[in-house]
Amino acid sequence: MSTLLLAIASLGCATRQVDVTIYDDHSTQVELRGYERRGEAIDRDYNHPTHISAERVSHIVSAIEVRVGDKSKHTLYPIVTGQSLPAIASAVSQALGQADSSQMVIVKTVRKNKRFGVFTRKHLTSFIIYVTGDYFHVKVSRINWELPRDPKAKIPEPRLGEEQMEFRVLAGDGMHSASKQTVAARWRDPIFETARRSLDRTDSGARTRTILLEEAIPLDELGRPLPEHIIDRLSPETLRQLADLEELRRQGAITEGEYARRRQELLGAAGR
Repeated sequence: MSTLLLAIASLGCATRQVDVTIYDDHSTQVELRGYERRGEAIDRDYNHPTHISAERVSHIVSAIEVRVGDKSKHTLYPIVTGQSLPAIASAVSQALGQADSSQMVIVKTVRKNKRFGVFTRKHLTSFIIYVTGDYFHVKVSRINWELPRDPKAKIPEPRLGEEQMEFRVLAGDGMHSASKQTVAARWRDPIFETARRSLDRTDSGARTRTILLEEAIPLDELGRPLPEHIIDRLSPETLRQLADLEELRRQGAITEGEYARRRQELLGAAGR
């Protein structure tokens, strides 16, 4: 009997996660998340509700990028791509206006990448937003992370205090690094009144940016279109190799000459 009472008491002390959906279009979810203990919300002293326009949220979020890899060899990703930015910014603005001091904003967005109409890869980006004082904090949990192909697999949840991937979030103008994977933006700063295109410089001084694709890559973007009768003869492995090669080309990791040579080698080997 005493064991049962202890079990019931421990359940009463357990922390419970409470989520409120603000926006969900199946590929993007924006939620308010808080935690309760004994039926009472656990206060985190956030400055919520905070009324920040969707336009200003958009300008802040679009200026944040993530560096994957070390300084000598890396890829830079925006945390939100252009097509999904307006909906996310609007939902985040709404969520901050509804939140109380115990709730943070959770953003999870899945990008579908179809190649040749044969297979689909899904990549997850997730981050947490909260406001303390005059600072708009963004804690990135995952960036462009390939989801398991199992349709029953659950999407990993972002968590404060956890590093779920190896990367560094880069702070732009009007921001500073609060941690390796968190930036704090002075959200009232006039710099965020207008959109600022976020660019980065390579070691040679060139300004580049990695663009994340939301749609299938048209065949006519591969240099020379592949006729359907050729595509039908290619194995799934060759199609994956061609897709990976195209991705290297888009990232600027290989030259056009190297891209054309390796593409021809793959097609030639498939023909043999």
